[in-house]
Amino acid sequence: NMAQAEHGVTLTLQQASHFRKKFFEFYTGIKQFHGKVRSAWSRDIRESRTVLGRRRLWSKDTKPLLNEMLNNPIQGMSADITKLALALIFSPLSCTDAKLICVVHDEILIESPIEEVKPVKAMLKKCMVRAGNKFLSPIPCEVEIKVTESWGG
Repeated sequence: NMAQAEHGVTLTLQQASHFRKKFFEFYTGIKQFHGKVRSAWSRDIRESRTVLGRRRLWSKDTKPLLNEMLNNPIQGMSADITKLALALIFSPLSCTDAKLICVVHDEILIESPIEEVKPVKAMLKKCMVRAGNKFLSPIPCEVEIKVTESWGG
């Protein structure tokens, strides 16, 4: 069981079904979103859009999996947030000796001289939160920034 192996969660099928039912009763917006996507998927719609309207189109020969249709707008919004954060950090970062090294999924990797770590960390957090709040508000955006001595962790 993957839930047990990865997260230490053990549920019977009946418990899992009950949990899922309660989850969608509580989060009605998610239930509506899932219903809308499921309806489009069952009508062989092969297009998905992010909140900003960027679209993913599957070929006529490929029917997407339902999970792909449900996940794409979420992953796409995460990409939109990251792109906006990068645009916001560009100018403030140019006033430092810090360098943007790479972006992996929703992570922005910056290399900074030791003496600039605190202000660069604050800049990055401010830009990431601002970008996230543009999409997530009124839900607050949480950002975790780690400072390490090497890119590997």
